[in-house]
Amino acid sequence: MTPHERRVRENRARRQVIADLEALIRSSTGTVPAARVLAVFEQAASSLPADSKLLATFNGLATRLRREGSGRIAESGLRQVVARMRRDADDLARQLEARDAQLRAKHGG
Repeated sequence: MTPHERRVRENRARRQVIADLEALIRSSTGTVPAARVLAVFEQAASSLPADSKLLATFNGLATRLRREGSGRIAESGLRQVVARMRRDADDLARQLEARDAQLRAKHGG
C-alpha cells in the first residue's frame, strides 16, 4: 500500500467515525453510552493498516473508553470530537485531491 492509499483509507475511516458519532448524537438525549462510542472507534480501527497513525489514535481512544467502563459520554464532548475530526478530514481531503491531480497529470489521466 502506498502512503497515498493509506491516507485515503485513513480519511474514509475518519469520515465513517464522524458519520457514526453524528448518528449517535442525533439519537441521544444528552448523553451517549460509552460502549456505543467504543464500538464506533473499534469498527473504524479494523479497516486501517497496521502502520497507520490513525489506528494508534483510535486504539488509544478505545483503550481509554474501555477503562472508563460502561458510563455515558456527554453529547457536547462528542460534538467537539466530531468538529475536530471533520476539520482534520477536510484538510486531508484537500491534500489528497491535490495529490490525485498531480498523479493524473503525471500519468496522463
